[in-house]
Amino acid sequence: MAPNFDLTSFLPYRLSILSRRVSGLIAREYGQRFGMTLNEWRVMVVAAQGELRTSSDICQITLMDKMSVSRAVKALVTKEFVSRVPSAQDRRLHHITLTERGREIYAEVMPMARNYETQLLATLSDTEHSALGAILTKLGDAAQGLE
Repeated sequence: MAPNFDLTSFLPYRLSILSRRVSGLIAREYGQRFGMTLNEWRVMVVAAQGELRTSSDICQITLMDKMSVSRAVKALVTKEFVSRVPSAQDRRLHHITLTERGREIYAEVMPMARNYETQLLATLSDTEHSALGAILTKLGDAAQGLE
């Protein structure tokens, strides 16, 4: 064991805990209302962006593994929140698109998610908010460079 290691000040730990707390706030809402998991919501958000996306695209965008995306898509298809549409260019690929019901749910959940975001960001000054955006971008770029 590493002596004098303070887990609570370790950046990966702090980011993970913050992400889980924030995601958990929103997840309770859509989980109770629509029986969705966090992974299912992530798939829906990507599908709602308007571009045709395959499961592989969703994996790259969300950094979720293939099995998690596959399970989420399967559950969302069963719930009739998304559909799998064969690609016109390659019949082996399917685009994940929101159904009408999926669009309704997205339109209901997204304002709740944005409200949580607004409440959290309201604790920051304008300067802190700007700095946070710049810091997150810088750390994201640095992490990607380390891959």
